[in-house]
Amino acid sequence: MDQPRALPDAVILGAQKSGTSSLHNYLTQHPGVTAPLRKEVHFFDLNYARGEQWYRTHFGGAGEPGLNLDSSPYYLFHPAVSQRLRAMLPAARLIVLLRDPVRRAYSNYWHERDKGRE
Repeated sequence: MDQPRALPDAVILGAQKSGTSSLHNYLTQHPGVTAPLRKEVHFFDLNYARGEQWYRTHFGGAGEPGLNLDSSPYYLFHPAVSQRLRAMLPAARLIVLLRDPVRRAYSNYWHERDKGRE
């Protein structure tokens, strides 16, 4: 029988182009941090209907040492996320990244332009 999966101990959320990917990469290099199967699980915003068991499949085993981490920046803006997060992960540490709005907008403009969407 498979070991039950854990829920995350910490969640990174923040504005696009505010350093969430960099922080995720830095933290998951530490041996005491367990990265999810994919960086942005988007459970509490886009995949909530899939249920808790689906969410758990993205993290390490329950009871294993280490901090399980979810990094989904859009959580900061989705209107339903705060209630959902509090209900399922009341003890989770929330790491919110913000950035000077003018610099963030400028960086986002170049990001979108490089992808041909601006």
